[in-house]
Amino acid sequence: MKIKSTILFSAIFLSVLNCFSENNWKPVFQLEFGGNNIVPTLNERWSIRQDVGSTNYFEEANKVLSYMHVTYFGLKPEMSFFDNKVALSSGLRYYNIHSELYTSKYIDNQSAFFYLRYVSSGTNTEYAKVYKIDEMSHYLGIPLDIKIIPLSSSKIDLYIRTGFDFGYKIASKTNIDFVNSSMESYEKEILSNLGVKTNNFYSSWNNAIGIIYGQRNKLRYGFEIFLPSFFISKTNSSISDTNMYSGFKLLLELPSK
Repeated sequence: MKIKSTILFSAIFLSVLNCFSENNWKPVFQLEFGGNNIVPTLNERWSIRQDVGSTNYFEEANKVLSYMHVTYFGLKPEMSFFDNKVALSSGLRYYNIHSELYTSKYIDNQSAFFYLRYVSSGTNTEYAKVYKIDEMSHYLGIPLDIKIIPLSSSKIDLYIRTGFDFGYKIASKTNIDFVNSSMESYEKEILSNLGVKTNNFYSSWNNAIGIIYGQRNKLRYGFEIFLPSFFISKTNSSISDTNMYSGFKLLLELPSK
């Protein structure tokens, strides 16, 4: 059965290559950089005594603010079909997810802090004074994108894109900035007791409209604005919860020789 499947896959693969060669198919390569804007909510595992909101609420001076941002860059080969009306691409992409929790006064006043409950057993409840909680996670993944190009000329392509991202965590670090430095030795124990951790896998479904400018077979420049997009995986940040995001992407498109 495995031999038959291998032979069938090889036949299909060779047929596709033959089709590309007959049509003088040449891939283009895209260097991309982007960022996702997110309005998060606090993960309920973090027991914060003060009210918590997102970074949209700076006017509430005593509020604890939750922040989350995703940046990424990658390299993707892209192939076009149907006289440049449809394009498929995949490649390799690096993702950085940065999350923070801090008071709205923290930026201007280093003495501003909030309370984190780290012990709650019967009548025994203990809080730590915290300046900030900061987390950085790194993922390496593969994007799968399809573009529909309804408007195309010799120098400009306008398109609609949809795609999926699949990534695996390569590193993650959560830091608690305590007011009392003697609490630093208990950081790992506190994080373990809270049961907060990031997902090993990252995935999302994203949609965008974009434009690429430049003459074909030469260096071209592109820009995308994200339409409503959604995280598929959960807890890619141990601090923040979110489902929906927006963002942008810049890209350079290089022709193959």
